[in-house]
Amino acid sequence: MPLFVTALTAVLAFSVLLAVRPVKGNPLVANVSFYAGVVTSELPLQVLTLVALLTVATVAVGEATVLAVVLLGGSAIGASLLLRRAALARDVLERTLREMGVSAARRPRPWATLLLRPWPRLPRSVERVDALTYGPYGDANSLDLYRRRHQPPGLAPVLVHVHGGSFRRGRRSQDARLLLYRLARRGWVTVSPDYRLLPDGEFPANADDIVAVIAWLRTHADELHVDPDRVVLAGSSAGAHLAVLATLRGARVAALVGLYGYYGSQRTRSQVLSDPARYRVDDAPPTLIVHGDADSVVDIAGARRYVEHRRLLSQVPVALAALPGAQHGFDRFASLRFYAVCDAIEDFAHVTFSR
Repeated sequence: MPLFVTALTAVLAFSVLLAVRPVKGNPLVANVSFYAGVVTSELPLQVLTLVALLTVATVAVGEATVLAVVLLGGSAIGASLLLRRAALARDVLERTLREMGVSAARRPRPWATLLLRPWPRLPRSVERVDALTYGPYGDANSLDLYRRRHQPPGLAPVLVHVHGGSFRRGRRSQDARLLLYRLARRGWVTVSPDYRLLPDGEFPANADDIVAVIAWLRTHADELHVDPDRVVLAGSSAGAHLAVLATLRGARVAALVGLYGYYGSQRTRSQVLSDPARYRVDDAPPTLIVHGDADSVVDIAGARRYVEHRRLLSQVPVALAALPGAQHGFDRFASLRFYAVCDAIEDFAHVTFSR
């Protein structure tokens, strides 16, 4: 038992260290840093609780050595810093929205839920319609749809969220579940599609699948009771890249959101341009880019370059919210930080719809 407590304390301290100071640069090391630190980075409340429990266990088994005190004390200080960084997300997002002419509404934080239920759960008031087909490529062209069981009158706004996975892995309803569930509970229809992955989904096939999702929504708008003029297209990581390219390749949406996205070129044999910065942006929708300044997988510099490109070539609103201390994959959790991101997306969408 003492050995187990010491080992767990050491592992926790290592995870907190990589969350506070993620390692960037070498792709292999950066990915190890991400996987070892992302849960700790997003769930500092749970980390502080675990530190308290380990402290009690350490004292109980008589192992309150200098090493144990250093590891537990360092973990507590690090988790407190992570909590502070997570809390700053709301201020950063509100400031970013003000730059776009959007007034943010401050909402109370569900602290009990944040502590006790950090994993998103499908609300009872929301139904999930599985595996609807939007295109000819079998399971790769399937989507999940979420909506309130008792929809309010009128046409619903729509969120389409594209999952990440480096263009070669991942599946629908993997990322941003809190956002999908929350907006559905508020009367939206939310959609999470699969798309063709490598090797079959070599660009432009993957981006064209997302264009097809938007076309499918427009075709079926009446039977789904959705408003085709109030569609927000969002994506995470590689999904953000595909969402951006889809809008540049014909998908008409009211607003665009990128979460910890990659905005460079894809590896492809096609002569079709896969770099968003190589396209004209005259018809690009209002865009909110959200990225962590501690992202060790996709550096925030790419998001900054894309936003500057947009600002140079178009007057359509675009802004970057650089979240303090946020890692890649921050939308996997019902965390303090992602609650703030969901607030910002909702406020951004409603103001964009009204213009």
